[in-house]
Amino acid sequence: MVEPHVAVITTIAAAHLGHFNSLEEIAAAKAEIFEGVLPGGAAILNRDIPQFGFLDEKAQEAGIEKIYTFGQHAKADFRLADFDGGAEGSTIWAVLNGETVEVHIGAPGRHIAENAMAVLGASILLGADLAGAIEALGALKPVKGRGQRHRLLMASATGEGVLTLIDESYNANPASMRAAIALLAACTPEGAGRRVAVLGDMLEMGTFSQSVHEDLAGPLLAAGIEHVWLAGAEMAALRDALPESVHVTYRETTEELAKHVLSSVVSGDVLMVKSSLGLGFGKIVAALLDKYPAFPDTERQ
Repeated sequence: MVEPHVAVITTIAAAHLGHFNSLEEIAAAKAEIFEGVLPGGAAILNRDIPQFGFLDEKAQEAGIEKIYTFGQHAKADFRLADFDGGAEGSTIWAVLNGETVEVHIGAPGRHIAENAMAVLGASILLGADLAGAIEALGALKPVKGRGQRHRLLMASATGEGVLTLIDESYNANPASMRAAIALLAACTPEGAGRRVAVLGDMLEMGTFSQSVHEDLAGPLLAAGIEHVWLAGAEMAALRDALPESVHVTYRETTEELAKHVLSSVVSGDVLMVKSSLGLGFGKIVAALLDKYPAFPDTERQ
């Protein structure tokens, strides 16, 4: 329907894995975008992923002569030289056209920074205003369900405090779960607060479902997340995979978990709420927003 001048493939991850037999099949499906690229157009590929060689070959088979790359790889055309991430955003040093440029990104996460390199590369290839693109990245903010943050006012034994809510409730797959867990790890609770991962099922995982849910135990432990609240039939696998050192709460339904969340959060907590859309974890976010007002002098972005 649309014939792109530039086709970008950011990564190959296990999203919708239940519809495919492997990551290789997902890569082949994504490579179909090359068939529509206009004559003389270009492709931008992630030089850091294992499927780079396959995608490069598919782009050439489609007749694309201008193939560019982004990433940390030393041979990347648009290279991420360094990354400094924080809870609210990040700074990257990008090598573009042989020059190193410092770029501020308003949304947090290394995955956002990596994708920003593809954006900057596409801006260059399309003859866009590079300075304007860099300025726009600085103004970037997470949206509802995809990393939006809320600072909510809570009462505590010592006075008023803050609850930080990270809304990742729109979607979930193994790669985005790991990215969200990393975002939570980068946050610093206030006072006696805790980092809490509130997680629901990743849908469309097919026969891989049990293993991909169990595999989330590793990133959670590596990130030092000691409080994990779960709901959904598939999340029972993660519940069973986590050691006793982690404080795990499991409920079968979103509604049951929402009740637990509302009764268990304390001032200073940082909650990251994430699941596939079908679990309805947006209800948990909405319940918290209904119960607690926005912290003074802040806005819900």
